[in-house]
Amino acid sequence: MKTRRPPSQRMRRIARWLTWTAAALTGLAAGAFGWNQLGNRVAPQHTAVATLEISGNQRVAPEALAALAGIRPGTPLGAVDLEAVRQRIASHPWIASARVTALPPRRLLVGVEERTPRALTRSADGMRFVDGSGVAFAPAPATGGIPELRRTPSFGAAPDSQAALATQTPDPDLVAGIQVLDGLAREGLPAPLHVEVGPDEAGSHPAFAWRRGETLQRVVLGEGQLETKLARLARLVQADLRQAREAAQLDLRFRGRVILRPQGDETVAEVTEDDDRPLGQGV
Repeated sequence: MKTRRPPSQRMRRIARWLTWTAAALTGLAAGAFGWNQLGNRVAPQHTAVATLEISGNQRVAPEALAALAGIRPGTPLGAVDLEAVRQRIASHPWIASARVTALPPRRLLVGVEERTPRALTRSADGMRFVDGSGVAFAPAPATGGIPELRRTPSFGAAPDSQAALATQTPDPDLVAGIQVLDGLAREGLPAPLHVEVGPDEAGSHPAFAWRRGETLQRVVLGEGQLETKLARLARLVQADLRQAREAAQLDLRFRGRVILRPQGDETVAEVTEDDDRPLGQGV
């Protein structure tokens, strides 16, 4: 009967070397496969997205933004495409911008900036809100307690307005309307009921309507020198001239003067303002 000899010291060293070599090769393969997949298999409780934290939203429900994020339960944090998540969330009409940050081991932070409605405008599918950058972005009620930006019906929407609506980019006509609202606010003047924007045959746009006491008054600005014209309007309002206060229309398109068009068939008057004649002398 043959007896088995114990392995020699040399054989034991070879066996240990083969064991460590196999372990190293396994580690390299795992590295090539990806640390996210390895971690997900070894310790999924430490790599899965456990919490989606959303901040900055006031009008949009967090559930709606979480749905847009499109992250399946149990998705490893390292496997999340942060830019794709950001783009999906930013596609919401009320979201102006979004940022997405991964915070290991298990948190995904989403910060959003919502749009603030500054005006309304009418589009092919109804009224929409307009933000401060001139973007028409979300359906709105017919009256929202904020000014409406109106285009001349005969001219209709600007050629690129529907494209701007679809891509949520600033519409030049709406930008012009927002500039009028900003200028009135800077001068401490009341917000108008509506602003007329876009091209028109008379060259009167932009123009706006507001109410002064019992009088519904139209103010014609025309193109160019918006700040100068609104500053002139502010001085005219401060002077509180009766004819200017009761006029049906104030026309500021002419340098150094304001044309007053009274109610009914009364004679057209003007207010001049230059170095030689103080404000109101031409009335």
